Amino acid sequence: MLKKLLAIVGILITVFLLVILIRQADMEKLQAAFRLVPLPVLVMMAIIYLAGMVFRGNRFQLLSSGIKPGITLKESTFPIIIGYTGNNLFPFRMGELVRLFYAHNRLGISKTESAGLIITERFFDLFSILIIFVSIGWMSFSFHWILDTPTYYSLIMGITTVLVILVSGLVGLFIISKTRFFYKWNWVQKLLPVLKKVITLFQTITSIVGSPSRLGLILLSSIGIWLVEAGVYYFAIDAITSHSQSSLPLALFTVGLVNLSVFIPSSPGFLGVFQAMTVVSLAGFGIEYDQSLACGIIIHAVMLIPLTLIGLFIGGHDLVRIFREN
Repeated sequence: MLKKLLAIVGILITVFLLVILIRQADMEKLQAAFRLVPLPVLVMMAIIYLAGMVFRGNRFQLLSSGIKPGITLKESTFPIIIGYTGNNLFPFRMGELVRLFYAHNRLGISKTESAGLIITERFFDLFSILIIFVSIGWMSFSFHWILDTPTYYSLIMGITTVLVILVSGLVGLFIISKTRFFYKWNWVQKLLPVLKKVITLFQTITSIVGSPSRLGLILLSSIGIWLVEAGVYYFAIDAITSHSQSSLPLALFTVGLVNLSVFIPSSPGFLGVFQAMTVVSLAGFGIEYDQSLACGIIIHAVMLIPLTLIGLFIGGHDLVRIFREN
């Protein structure tokens, strides 16, 4: 029942956003924008995005080495592809759940450890996007028009606040796990079963991160992942818009904004949400609405279609089975 309800809500979100986006579009201008992107560029964008899955697999391999050494790059990349395919097909980021069970069944990683790996990845994703946003301001004074927008600073402050809250929560859990004094409190006693699970998850995360050297490698890997994905945005923005000199900072800003929005569970494949946030990012910097929408549609199609087909090919049976059982 819950899965059906989530699916209905996800579809309604998609339909609502797509109707709003399409009603404001000029179809002739939209088609003209599509024609500005030649087939070789589309193929190159798809290759870059698929290469990004290997980068993500490499990070997963690096993270998992702290709890289960010996996992190959192929073995660590498959759960990423399966998880992304699940997100493309199911609503509310249920691909994360699919990935969790896939890693448990195929790689022998416990569900707690799998959850810890996913949470750790998201933390480093947030931190990497923050670094990318800040770096835009250091790239060149010629991009001062990005810095002059309230959105830029609001996003930096928002991400920083979330990261501070997450780190504070982790530090609090660490103190509770190391100090028996807190277990005397009544409210802690009542929440003890839940706290023990959360503390176990926290201990898993700390073992995943491990040494400071591994921490640095994970962070560099995470930044590399988003720079590679920004390449997909760059070629679309460069081909469609007239802002060729500022395509790079626009690509970096848009990849950050769009991916912040899809962190929040929504429709299957984030259809509608992805296009809406691309328009918000690009149109907010003076790019025509139809060109912004065309960028969102093309980038999303390049990311969604090839990866989903590959994911169904290598793990379609697992996807269906996991979704039915859970």
